[in-house]
Amino acid sequence: MTYLITVLFGVAYLGMALGRLPGLRIDRTGIAMIVAVVLVAAGAVPINGITGAIHFPTLLLLGGLMIFSARVGASGFYDAAAAWIAGQRGSRFVFSA
Repeated sequence: MTYLITVLFGVAYLGMALGRLPGLRIDRTGIAMIVAVVLVAAGAVPINGITGAIHFPTLLLLGGLMIFSARVGASGFYDAAAAWIAGQRGSRFVFSA
């Protein structure tokens, strides 16, 4: 059982790091859901412990941050910031602590 959990953990984090698993058309969300279902099906997480394994305030925070980031991206802020940063090449501007 420990081996299965370790392999699933590795696959999940590999998929998260790459954005998707090579050869599959599954994104990060799909990878996380599939790994969660396999863990429950394998008995690594008991069915009556599923809600205890979810930290709902963290889900709400992440959901809010995703909405905020989408709105900031839609406003063009990320593109403007990237253009400004790219325009700083060769300037004497230095970040200091």
